[in-house]
Amino acid sequence: MKAMSLGVIQGVIDQVVQIVRIKRVQPRVLNMQQVESLRTQLNTWTEKVHEAVIYLEATGPELMSS
Repeated sequence: MKAMSLGVIQGVIDQVVQIVRIKRVQPRVLNMQQVESLRTQLNTWTEKVHEAVIYLEATGPELMSS
């Protein structure tokens, strides 16, 4: 979301289908170490989002009944 707000990437976030579609990425030269670092950060972010979804699914009914 930050990259989208900064104009580094352009795309669409479909919350219903839970898909992010990237249409354009601002050109930048990255070495392999930087690419690996980005991959690691994206994997970590994906895991955290998945954990949040699981937590909300588990506690959702409890939160709504209060």
